[in-house]
Amino acid sequence: PAAAARFLPLPQYIGGIEHAVMHLLYARFYTKALRDIGVVAIDEPFENLLCQGMVCHASYKADGEWIYPEEAAAATAAGQQVEVGRVEKMSKSKKNTVDPQAMIERYGADTARLFLMFAAPPHKDIEWSDSGVEGGYRFLSRIWRLVTRRLDQLAAAGPLPQDLDSANEGLVRLVHKTIARVTDDAERRMQLNTAIAGIMELLNGVTAFDSVQGQPRDLDAQGLSTLAFAVETLLQLLSPFAPHLCDELWERLGKKGLLEDVPWPEHDEAMLVEDTVTLAVQVKGKLRGTLEVAADAAQADIEAAALALPGVAKWLGDTPPRRVIYVAGRLINVVPG
Repeated sequence: PAAAARFLPLPQYIGGIEHAVMHLLYARFYTKALRDIGVVAIDEPFENLLCQGMVCHASYKADGEWIYPEEAAAATAAGQQVEVGRVEKMSKSKKNTVDPQAMIERYGADTARLFLMFAAPPHKDIEWSDSGVEGGYRFLSRIWRLVTRRLDQLAAAGPLPQDLDSANEGLVRLVHKTIARVTDDAERRMQLNTAIAGIMELLNGVTAFDSVQGQPRDLDAQGLSTLAFAVETLLQLLSPFAPHLCDELWERLGKKGLLEDVPWPEHDEAMLVEDTVTLAVQVKGKLRGTLEVAADAAQADIEAAALALPGVAKWLGDTPPRRVIYVAGRLINVVPG
């Protein structure tokens, strides 16, 4: 009972839908039986359920016999009649599987992990894609090049200063937004694919800050501190998805210990508040321009500025609009008179 009180209920159960009877139902049955005899005080063993999707691949037959996908080309060359079946979950019986060892030897384990988590939300099936795996490898390679070519500068960079110019502040804001997004996607929403997408967007921002047309910028001390902060945070956010690469780069930056023992980064709420927002301005439901306004601007001022845009004035002429619909922080839709 003491152990049960400590560990139960478990916060998350993850299992395939085909395990709903044998695993899930039996776990629930035994929990209720133990509750009835007074051993545990809970009604359910798990607080949340996630049924993960399957990894799928096309199946192949050569002269009526199942063959592995990588054998299809040789079978065709040998004059055998090769049939391509539908895409379905991988199974040993139909041989529509991919050898993970071959993938690891070619791209590394991190690439395989990253592809599986990025290809689709965890609850959806994914279709195995060699091009998708290669895309994940290119993404990780970009991070490796970004860090290693400035390794000495990043390792020697000082702490992030309090006062930042606009360019440095822009990257720091992006870092804090990404921390908030990845944390929410991974912990609350369990949407690992969108968490990785957020890290990819952060890498694009870091790359734009770091270089011009592929060549490193000349960064002053403040710029190097900002870049080091962004790179270190990127590695922390990526480490659950690509732990080997991130730990290697973390060590090369002169950091001690494994990233799994480093506290998860926390975002600054103040950095999530934008000074300005860009609004889409529509007339008759079609985009006619954009408007950048202060985040705290009055609605009347925003509507007046939108009506003054050349693309809007052209459609209105001398007739005042019949209606102006303002969706805060997103768009303005003008209905002509």
